Amino acid sequence: MTQVLPPLIGVRITGAQYEALPPNPRIELVDGVLTFMTPPTGRHQDLVDALVAVLRQVCPPELRVLREQELFLSDDHRRNPDVLVVRADAYDPDGYSYRPEQVMLAVEVVSPGTETADRKHKPAEYADAGSRTTGGWSPSPRSRCTPTSSSTTARTCRPAAGCLVT
Repeated sequence: MTQVLPPLIGVRITGAQYEALPPNPRIELVDGVLTFMTPPTGRHQDLVDALVAVLRQVCPPELRVLREQELFLSDDHRRNPDVLVVRADAYDPDGYSYRPEQVMLAVEVVSPGTETADRKHKPAEYADAGSRTTGGWSPSPRSRCTPTSSSTTARTCRPAAGCLVT
C-alpha cells in the first residue's frame, strides 16, 4: 500500500503534527524536520534478522527484542533504530514508540549512504539518552561493534552482537 504524505519533507513541524501522520518506520523526525530513511539492502536486513534472532536467545525474559520501532528522544526528535531491546514491562504489542527510560539497547546497522548518521549522529543521540539507561551499538559489515554506552545490558549482549559482525 502506498502512503501519501503531505508536503512536509524538509519543513519544520511539531511533535503533534508528526504524531498525526500514519506510522511509518522509514520516516524519522530530526530536530522537527521529517527525514526519509534509505530503504535497507538485503545485507542490512540479513544482519538485522540475525542480530534479532541472537538477542532473543541471549536476553533474559525481562527484556523484549524489537525491530524498527520508534525511539522517542524528544518531542521534535524521533529515531527508528534497526533493533531495540526494551524492558518487558514497557512492551506494548499495539504500540510502536518507546521512551529512553524503557530502552536498554538501541542498534543501528551501518549502511552505505547513511554512514555518517549511523556512525556519528545516531550513536551520539543514543548515548546522550544513555544517561537515562539507553545503550547503543553500531555494527557494520566492515567493522566490529562499538559501544556507545557502558550499560550492563549492553555488555551482556555484546558477545552476541560481536559474533555476528566480523
